[in-house]
Amino acid sequence: LIGHTNWVNSVAFSPDGKFLASGSADCTIKLWQVHTGIEIRTLTGHSDPVSSVAYSPKTPATNSQDRQLVASGSNDYTIKLWQVYTGRNIYTLAGHSFFVNCIAFSKDGEILASGSGDNTIKLWHVNTGREIRTLIGHSDSVWSVAFSQDGQLLASGSWDNTIKLWHVHSGREISTLAGHSNYVRCVAFSPDGQTLVSGSDDDTIKIWRRVNK
Repeated sequence: LIGHTNWVNSVAFSPDGKFLASGSADCTIKLWQVHTGIEIRTLTGHSDPVSSVAYSPKTPATNSQDRQLVASGSNDYTIKLWQVYTGRNIYTLAGHSFFVNCIAFSKDGEILASGSGDNTIKLWHVNTGREIRTLIGHSDSVWSVAFSQDGQLLASGSWDNTIKLWHVHSGREISTLAGHSNYVRCVAFSPDGQTLVSGSDDDTIKIWRRVNK
């Protein structure tokens, strides 16, 4: 798939696997049809590189084409929510004071999490674009966020070499997982929510058990 004019920083499949979103340092998001490789549209509006893209999950509330959303996080300190069917920017989420490095939708599509170089994670209400709360605790940039399948937990990986677990609805920090000796770049939950995996610049992957007890 050719069309971006600078680095491609992030890609994400639509829930049905038919489409792909790509975010680039050329400040755009492109939507592609997977089967044909055809570019459907280019989403413009960010003033700095796009670092992360995510499709909203397929839920009863977003089952129709006109309700499907793509989110994009950017070095312009904002997150944008786009209506896939029209390409319209419906909300711009502003509040971070440095680059937005990562974004993730909750499994029900109602909450968006964003991690930033300002060392915080913000939770946003997708339907209104309003900030729910800010999670404070990391001492360096947040580079990855992931929701558990049941939506109760959020994991965040940071350049402070730790992973933190948060209770989504209260914003309470549950625990700090320490053990990596360098930046934590990525985190992901297993489907049953009982296991978390983290990848780090220390050249290791760590598997953490029973993280939601």
